[in-house]
Amino acid sequence: MEILKLLNIQYKYPESLNNCLNNINFTVCDGETIGLIGPNGAGKTTLLKIICGLIDEFSGDILIYGKQIQKYSSIDLAKLISYIPQMDNYVFDFTVEEIVTMGRRPYTNSFGILKPYDKKIVKEVIDMLGLTKIVKRKFLSLSGGERRLTLIARALAQETKIILMDEPTNNLDLNHKIILMNKIIELNKSGKTIILISHDINLLSEYLNRIIFIKEGRVINDGTVNNVLNEKSLKNIFEIKNFFICENKITKKPNVFFIPEKEV
Repeated sequence: MEILKLLNIQYKYPESLNNCLNNINFTVCDGETIGLIGPNGAGKTTLLKIICGLIDEFSGDILIYGKQIQKYSSIDLAKLISYIPQMDNYVFDFTVEEIVTMGRRPYTNSFGILKPYDKKIVKEVIDMLGLTKIVKRKFLSLSGGERRLTLIARALAQETKIILMDEPTNNLDLNHKIILMNKIIELNKSGKTIILISHDINLLSEYLNRIIFIKEGRVINDGTVNNVLNEKSLKNIFEIKNFFICENKITKKPNVFFIPEKEV
């Protein structure tokens, strides 16, 4: 089932002479896990912000369940799409529980009063992601992995069908990357459609089922991991040459390995 469609999306920052995004077109179906890959400055973060309604001065159409995004109120849109930003820019140092509770904002009244069901969802999400022991800790005291899980918990508390993630594994050690990606797959199996940005190509290859390559604001390649993650794509997108791709003998997924200059 088609739940999200982008048609000829273009966007230019006011201070820029050139478009940041150029005729972006793709469709997202229910239950997909999609990785956006591309060089720094390719427009990936801008694209996520447009999809979730943080940027509205774009041209083209975004259809959510067949309805134009502009026809949704901000509250209704927040019930459909949640967004986990790359940077954890919190001015005030809230507790884990307070941040997760923010996810219920689209469902509360103007005073932000939680109903019993809201409290139930917050508790369930905190328990599910293993945050119970740190629920009263301040966000700024948390490790990188704990912060990421807290922001994911907030997104889950929104009970949205679509979750957008910008560099969710950034600055995490290997163990926490694996833990986080396993959580993402669990969310997908529970019915969430997930679109995430990452530079960790091998993680995306192993965990996701579709990759969209973006360069200079354009979709260069879009398809299943095994079909689009190849030497031609990587050379075109990143303009690199000293690498090779091998198949993981267990998962049958392609993995990328780089060769130091001194070995070439």
